[in-house]
Amino acid sequence: MQRWFEMMIVFVLLSLLIAIPASGQAAGQGAFDPQAFEDQAKQILAQLQQPDVDQQQVMQQAGQLMQQFRDATQNMTPDQVDKIRQQMMERLQPEIIKAMPSIVRQMQRGLMDRLKQQLECTDEEFAALQPALQKVLDCMQAATVGGRRGGFGGFSLPGQSATLAQAIQKLHTTLEDTAAKPDEIKAKLDAVREAKASTNHDLQVARAELRPLLTVRQEAVLVANGLLD
Repeated sequence: MQRWFEMMIVFVLLSLLIAIPASGQAAGQGAFDPQAFEDQAKQILAQLQQPDVDQQQVMQQAGQLMQQFRDATQNMTPDQVDKIRQQMMERLQPEIIKAMPSIVRQMQRGLMDRLKQQLECTDEEFAALQPALQKVLDCMQAATVGGRRGGFGGFSLPGQSATLAQAIQKLHTTLEDTAAKPDEIKAKLDAVREAKASTNHDLQVARAELRPLLTVRQEAVLVANGLLD
């Protein structure tokens, strides 16, 4: 399960790798090629969309690129680094959104393959479990919302609860209005809590439907993997 979430955030972490503007570079650093740096981030996103991608290798490449970013910005102020991240979202967000559905499908396939092995199922047994497993995963994904505007970097993950994402977006908008009245803020806050309660309820229902299909050992495996509580 950890690998599932790692891969979910790999392409999101690329948001930290936006090229440094041509007019700026860290003091004491050598020449930095912004276009080449951004191209590497795009290449990683493209690789993640390939059906035969080596996920471990791509994660290593992403880690190396992140280290390059840290090295290039180590002498910058937090404000300068934040500005770079904002520029990334403007320039890489279309690439991330385009890549996301394919990446999520691959991660789900990889996760299902690993679960089949860990649950020690035959093909027939796993075929019977897979719909219920998928429902749990979908509900977990729907309940996943980042802290920024209803998603990661301003957009929602595939399968994420639209109601919850929209509620968080409206709460952010209200909080940005310095003239917003307490009643307005409370209404938006209540809407977020209601949407979260709904998504959490759906997840608990999906988990309850899955448990009777499992042996004790299989249930323990899924608890250890974070799919069941």
